[in-house]
Amino acid sequence: MTARSCLVVLLALGAVAVNAATITERSIEVQLSDSGMREQIRIRVSIEEVGDLDAWSEYSILVDENIELLSFSIEIVDSQGDRVDSLKKRHLREETSVGFGLHSSSSAMVADLPTLSVGDRISISYVRMFEPLFLADWAPILLDVPQSSLNIRISGSSESLRWSLRNAEELVDVVDTGNGIHCRGQDLPRREPPDGAGDVLSVGPALVWTWDPAGTWNEVGAWYAGLTDDVSSSSVQSRRLVDTVTKDLGSAREKVLALADYARLKVRYEAVEIGVGGWVPTPAHEVLTRGWGDCKDKSELLKALLAGIGVKAHLVLIHNGRTAMIDPNFPSTLGFNHCILAVETDGFEILPTDPVVDGLLFLDPTLDRGAAEWLNPTIQGQWALVAAGETGRLVRLPVRYAEESRAMRLEGVIDEGGAFRGTARVMMTGLRAVGWLRDLDSEAPERIEEAARRYLQYVLPGMTLGTLAWREIEGTVPTFAVEGIVTCDRFVRSGRSRRLRFSYLNTLPETRELEGRNEPMVIMPGINLTQWRLILPEGWCPPAAQPERVGNSIGSIEQTVEIDEAGRLVLTRKTVVRRSWIGVESFEHLRELAGAENRLSRGSLRMICPESE
Repeated sequence: MTARSCLVVLLALGAVAVNAATITERSIEVQLSDSGMREQIRIRVSIEEVGDLDAWSEYSILVDENIELLSFSIEIVDSQGDRVDSLKKRHLREETSVGFGLHSSSSAMVADLPTLSVGDRISISYVRMFEPLFLADWAPILLDVPQSSLNIRISGSSESLRWSLRNAEELVDVVDTGNGIHCRGQDLPRREPPDGAGDVLSVGPALVWTWDPAGTWNEVGAWYAGLTDDVSSSSVQSRRLVDTVTKDLGSAREKVLALADYARLKVRYEAVEIGVGGWVPTPAHEVLTRGWGDCKDKSELLKALLAGIGVKAHLVLIHNGRTAMIDPNFPSTLGFNHCILAVETDGFEILPTDPVVDGLLFLDPTLDRGAAEWLNPTIQGQWALVAAGETGRLVRLPVRYAEESRAMRLEGVIDEGGAFRGTARVMMTGLRAVGWLRDLDSEAPERIEEAARRYLQYVLPGMTLGTLAWREIEGTVPTFAVEGIVTCDRFVRSGRSRRLRFSYLNTLPETRELEGRNEPMVIMPGINLTQWRLILPEGWCPPAAQPERVGNSIGSIEQTVEIDEAGRLVLTRKTVVRRSWIGVESFEHLRELAGAENRLSRGSLRMICPESE
């Protein structure tokens, strides 16, 4: 939906690899107008090492129905200043299906560079014309290559110009030029995002700007409502469909969810996202006739069907993806790439587990797994813009971490020699289950078994796997289970005392990953439960109970060791993560939880009584 995304940044800058060359000069000249903007890019690159050659074998530029490439040129000179080659716009080839969000017309215009040599210098220049429906854009400050000089000039602005320098205050200076701004920086290092980092638009140093008159979230929501509110109208086909789907249902809630299921399961999702600027959905009667639609089409269809039972709903713009986050302090359309629906809940029952915020039930008609009231965690916790005219607003969706879980249970017997024989069962719910369930639809059983063996071997290192079985478990949340026979000949280590080393479903990072980190960390929310139930040989003394618990604002970790009524040794570990986006201000709590999980996972359980004769 945005003009660019993190991959688009790479497309705009060329196929740049880590440690690849140096950009000696990067210049972006932006001329704003009431209908769009003209952008001129100039980049000069110095090829310094052999490893740079492959990285600069091609250069790509994004275009779509609202972005026109006006001119393009590349010139290559050698270390002596002699021209090696040059390319013009006519030399470019097109690659399609590279866009993001609600755009389907995006493509890359690719220049294949000739064979380069160390010491060569590349000069790239091109001009693009943008005519977006919502007037906003952005540029990253740091790239994955170092930059000697950066200049971004924005001019021709009106009083509507707003801009924000995100996470770059110490890297660049921005000055007011009277009719715009000038952002400049020198000797900028390459960006090296740590593991689990957010995407470049969300957390990477960037300059963002908008010159659209809509300057508040209410106004941005009203802007989108103005584009879309008149798209659908009642039709004979939709009225008959509503009557057919709801005729045997009593409550309003049953009818809402039944119509949501129709839009989710009976209308095929296709990412052929057409419409004005990729923003405007197809009318509901057309979606019904052809039987498919994209995210905004399916949301618009459900909105029209709900209107048939007197329930009001609104289209919602949101970001789909855990590694990015909309900036709530900068009202614009930047970062939105998905469309769902918000249903006004007046007049029908809602449950405590429903994703309801501010009197609105949020439904995603593109999901074909689980029940209608389940939301993919890639949009949970995200800021959502409700396009409700004068009452449009930005709200944050709840995180239903309890629905995103993994549970591993091992039951078996330890013999006198310390060998383990038993069964292992892993059950996944939510997003983790969806990939497995899709494989059930498309992959041969032997491929599923191969993947299941790899997964169990990963979570149970050192175990030998026997026969496996797997299945889908029906329910509100997508659920997948795999189980099988497992053995380990040297499960108990003997010496002066017996020691048991358990495997767990770990979910938190190593504490060393947080040292010196200054960017948020994105982790998977949910509940991870591991339980071992072991029958010990007669005469073996069980370990002493060792309960441990750590809890804070991010989540908790708890481990218990006990003997149950059947005389089995039961070890239980439960790790709860309540949110995915962990800011630097919360690293102390994350470090506390991760440290506890790391320590418990490295430890072993000691049988403290003497060995029997």
